[in-house]
Amino acid sequence: MATSVCSWKHNILDQLRHRNTIQHENFNPVIRAYEELYNSYRSVSSRNAQLEQELFQFRHQQQQQQGTPSPGADEKLLKLQEELTCAYKSQKESNQTSLRLKEQQEKNEKLLQQKEEEIHRKAGE
Repeated sequence: MATSVCSWKHNILDQLRHRNTIQHENFNPVIRAYEELYNSYRSVSSRNAQLEQELFQFRHQQQQQQGTPSPGADEKLLKLQEELTCAYKSQKESNQTSLRLKEQQEKNEKLLQQKEEEIHRKAGE
C-alpha cells in the first residue's frame, strides 16, 4: 500500500515537472523576444527624446538669431529631422514586432490550454 502511494505521488510529480518543462519551452522564445523588443524600444524612445530635444534647441537658437542665418543651419535641421524620422520608423517596427509577439503568445496560451484539457481528460480516464 505504501509503495502504491509513493508511486502515485512520484507519477504526479513527474507529470507536473513534464508540464512545467513544456510550458517553459513554449513561452521561453516569446519572453526572450519581448525582452529584446523592450530593450530596443527603450533605446529608440531615448534616442527619439534626445533628437526632439536637439531639434527644439536648434529651432530656439534659430528664432533668437532670426536676422542672421548661420551657414549649415538648414543642413543641421534636415539631418535632425531625418534622424527623428528614422527613430519614428524604428519605433513603428518595434510596435509591429510587439504585436506579432503578442499574437504568438496568444497562440501559445491556446495551445497550452488545449494541452492542459487533454491532460485532464487523460487523467480522468
